[in-house]
Amino acid sequence: MTKKELSQNVLETIKNKKILPKPKWTFLLRNYVVWSVGIVSLLIGSLAMSVIFYMFVNNDWNEYHYISDSFAQFILLTLPYFWIVLLVVFVLIADFYVRNTNRGYRYRLPVVVVISVAASVFLGGIFYQVGMGQAIDEVLGNKAPFYEKFINTRVRFLNDPERGVLSGKIIEIISETELNFKDIECGDWKVFYSRGFMPPMLEMHSGIGVNLMGRVINENTFEAEIIKPVGPG
Repeated sequence: MTKKELSQNVLETIKNKKILPKPKWTFLLRNYVVWSVGIVSLLIGSLAMSVIFYMFVNNDWNEYHYISDSFAQFILLTLPYFWIVLLVVFVLIADFYVRNTNRGYRYRLPVVVVISVAASVFLGGIFYQVGMGQAIDEVLGNKAPFYEKFINTRVRFLNDPERGVLSGKIIEIISETELNFKDIECGDWKVFYSRGFMPPMLEMHSGIGVNLMGRVINENTFEAEIIKPVGPG
């Protein structure tokens, strides 16, 4: 079939099936939608990255032996799996939509993935610096159901009296060496902290949330060797 015959057949097909050309605005709208979804996905991935940064920085690295039997186990127990999965999902969504733009097909998938991850890390670092990671974690910690089971499992390992860790809030400061404490499971404790270490920025007062690390003396009595501001969760 010659080019002329092929062109004639195409024209006849268009005429017989009454095919009309799509308006230009439909292609423009599609591009806007594709780019918008890609950018939103990248931003969500970056926000997830900011939470990962926040949880990494505030992960009680020096006190890992209170939570686990080894440093490797501590890392596995406290990795922010939910946020890592969320980051991967939205990076892949961003990649898919970018590759479906007018010129996106020109770029190889590994190149697009690397650029998307790099952009998520860069933007995530900026969001972390302005406090977005902490804000997201605190809002979800207060509002999200099953937060400690699915989103921030680290919380569960910070309230284990047998290992010498309690997480909760100060109910009453009795003296410079004694206070009443309620853990996150609503257990009441009398805490002695004469040898406790407290960061200079920690202002002790009723109602403040803190993490205690030390040892159980007897039932509902705890000796705190370390007192820290409550971290992620």
